[in-house]
Amino acid sequence: MSTKYREADEVPLEAIINRLDELSTAMTQGRDRREAEFTMRIPAELDRDADLVLSIAAGRLEKMQEKIESLESYLDEVILST
Repeated sequence: MSTKYREADEVPLEAIINRLDELSTAMTQGRDRREAEFTMRIPAELDRDADLVLSIAAGRLEKMQEKIESLESYLDEVILST
């Protein structure tokens, strides 16, 4: 991973997805692996540090849910107006 990303929005979704998969696997492989994967580095790595990756993922899911709800509302309006 890297420190090349300065803002959460810069981290590619693919990188977040891959890291989430790595973190979920680490949870099943014992304490040492969990401790190694769930560390926080200095400087922080937006695409590696578990707390940041989880926060970014949660934020993106929230934005996606809001967008879905907005689009559903729009579609309901379009359908009702026809």
